[in-house]
Amino acid sequence: GLYLHTVDRSRLDFDFRNQCSVCLREFNCYACLVCGQYFHGRGPTTHAALHALNEGHHVFIHTDTLEVYILPDNLRVVDRSLDDIRHVLKPQYTRADVAALHRPPPSEALRDGAAVAPWPRDLDGKPYLPGFMGITNSLTHAYATVVLLMLAHMPPLRDYLLLHDIDAQRATHRRIVAVLTAFTRRLWNARAFRAHVSVDYLLQLLEGRPAGGAGATASSSSAAAASSRPRHPIDALMSLIHMVNSGLTAARAPPVLARAITGQIRIESQSAAVAPATTATATATATATTTTTTLRPFVTLALDLPVPPVFQDDHDTQVVPQVELGALLAKYTQPSTWQVQRGAPVRYALVALPSYLILTYRRQPARAMAAHNPTIVHFDPERLTLAAADGPPATYRLIANVAHSLRGSLSESPYLAHLRSTTQGKWFVLEGMRVTPIAAEMIPLAECCVQIWER
Repeated sequence: GLYLHTVDRSRLDFDFRNQCSVCLREFNCYACLVCGQYFHGRGPTTHAALHALNEGHHVFIHTDTLEVYILPDNLRVVDRSLDDIRHVLKPQYTRADVAALHRPPPSEALRDGAAVAPWPRDLDGKPYLPGFMGITNSLTHAYATVVLLMLAHMPPLRDYLLLHDIDAQRATHRRIVAVLTAFTRRLWNARAFRAHVSVDYLLQLLEGRPAGGAGATASSSSAAAASSRPRHPIDALMSLIHMVNSGLTAARAPPVLARAITGQIRIESQSAAVAPATTATATATATATTTTTTLRPFVTLALDLPVPPVFQDDHDTQVVPQVELGALLAKYTQPSTWQVQRGAPVRYALVALPSYLILTYRRQPARAMAAHNPTIVHFDPERLTLAAADGPPATYRLIANVAHSLRGSLSESPYLAHLRSTTQGKWFVLEGMRVTPIAAEMIPLAECCVQIWER
C-alpha cells in the first residue's frame, strides 16, 4: 500500500519554522505526516530518507510545493484525501472567502440572540471561530502578540495577505511579511486541526532573536535575554508597521497598510528671537515671535492621559481617574488651543483623516520608577466623530482594542485584545489561549493602550 493509513493528523503542527530537525536547513524541507518532524530533502541519503528507514515513517509532504511522497521509494502520491492537510499547511482563500468575512449577520439573528452559523470544529471536536483562536505564547510576549492580532484583523491588510503570496526571502522585513501572511491565513482557517496558533517564529523575527538555526551563537544570548523582558504594545506596533511597510515595498506589493492608516497633520510652533543682554540690561529679552508651520504624515495619534491624583479621597480609598476620549482628542481637534512642549508653544490640526485611525495611550512612562497610569478612558465603541480642519466630520467605529489584563502584575507584561467579529456581530476578548465573548459596554472599563478605529 501507500502507507496513507499511517498518517496521524493529531501529531501535525505546521505553525513552526520550516527547518530540518537534524541539519537545520530551511530549504527543500519535508514534513513527516506520521510524526510531524521536519527533514531536509528526499534523496536516498537525505535525512528524510534515513528517517523513513529508521522509524518506518514513509509519508512526507513538501512544505512549499505541497507534493506528497513515499520515502525512501521516492514515489509521488496524488490523493484527494490529503487535501485537508495541504489546506492546514498552506491555507488558500478565494475572493468569495474574503468577501464572507465582511458580511454582517442577519438583523433578526442579532435581535433574537440566535447563533449566526455553526462554528467549525477542530480534530478534537472543539468548536472555534476563525480569526479568534487562542495563541500559544508566554506572558512576557503578550505585548507583541496582541499587536499581531490587531493587524491580522485590519481588513485591508488581512484581505491582501489572505489573497496574495509573499515569498520569504533572506531580507528580514520581507520574511516578516511572509511569516505574518502564514500566521494570518492560519488564524482565519475554517478547516484547522487545532483551535490555536503559534507566533513563536514571528516573534523571533520581530525581536531579532536567534531562531535556533545555524546562525544562532552564544554571543547573542545577551540580546535574547534583553528581548525577553516585558515591553509595551506601542513599541511593538511601531516596529511592526515599519517592517510590514518595508517588506511590502521590497516585495513590490501595494502599500496596503500605509495607505489605510496614514493621515496628515498640521503642526504650528512658535519660537521667540532673543536679544542678547547688554550693559544696560542684565538679562536677555525677547524681541519677536516666529511661527513655523509644517505638514506631516502620521500613522498613530498619541493621546496624553491626565496625571492621576497622588492622594486618596476623604474616605481613604484610592480614586480611579476617568476621562472622556473627546477630551484627550481636543489636542488635535481644537486647533486654536496652544500647548507647551519642550518650552515652546505648539498646536495641532488634523488635515487629512485615515481610513483606519490608530490611537495610542502611553500608560507606563519611560522613567523606570514612574507609576503606572490607571486612568479609565470613556468612549462609545460604535461611534467616534472626528473632523479635519477643512473637511466634513468622519465617523469611526472601534474594531480592535489592546488593554492591560488584570490577571498578573504589570512587570509580567499582561495584555489582552478586544476584537470585533463582523460575521458574528459580537466582541471577543483574547488573552493567551483564552477566547471569551464580552459585551461592548465592558470594553471602555479596561485600561486601553492601543486602539484601531474603522472609518
